[in-house]
Amino acid sequence: LAAEIIESAIAALESEGVIESARIGIHGFSRTCWYVLEFLTRTNRPIAAASIHDGLNNGYIEFVLFSTPGTAGETRRINGGLPWGGTQKNWLERAAPFRMHHAKTPLQSMAYFTFLSAYHMAEPVVALRWLGVPAELTVFPNGNHVAIQPWHRLAAQQGTLDWFEFWIRGSERSEPFPDSPESKEELRGKYESNVSGGSPLFLPDKCLE
Repeated sequence: LAAEIIESAIAALESEGVIESARIGIHGFSRTCWYVLEFLTRTNRPIAAASIHDGLNNGYIEFVLFSTPGTAGETRRINGGLPWGGTQKNWLERAAPFRMHHAKTPLQSMAYFTFLSAYHMAEPVVALRWLGVPAELTVFPNGNHVAIQPWHRLAAQQGTLDWFEFWIRGSERSEPFPDSPESKEELRGKYESNVSGGSPLFLPDKCLE
């Protein structure tokens, strides 16, 4: 349903001439990360860039490491049972992280809330990298679910803008922000990593204190 709603919204904006089909980007935060991944793994529409920040994906790693009685029940309903036994096949068909071979969009992923959240935020990134699709992971090990520290908020918001500018408009930011930990070398390396796709292993591209 989430994928269908997003598809309908894009079609409506296209019909009104508000957006260009070749320059569509999509962003999700918290619960809407799952909506974005559902859409990317089910649409036939080319999407130029996507970004997800510190949210749910209703996948296996999240189910094993982070489930509460409430979220576990929801994930089981969404994926058609448990990820083991007779209902395992349902997970392979329904869980977005197991469907990443259908996604072709460059994906940025950010984990704010403790280093543990990096594990499930990395799941789609690692999958895409093995499949040859550019993907980036940034981790804020001492952050909060909502980025409240000034440097975290700047890095998260500017990082998302940089991602969309690169993949949608082909532009690169060359100057670091004044009084920030960022350097020209790191900026250059970021864009080079965007093109190469990065290592498929679970290694964050950036780990920001």
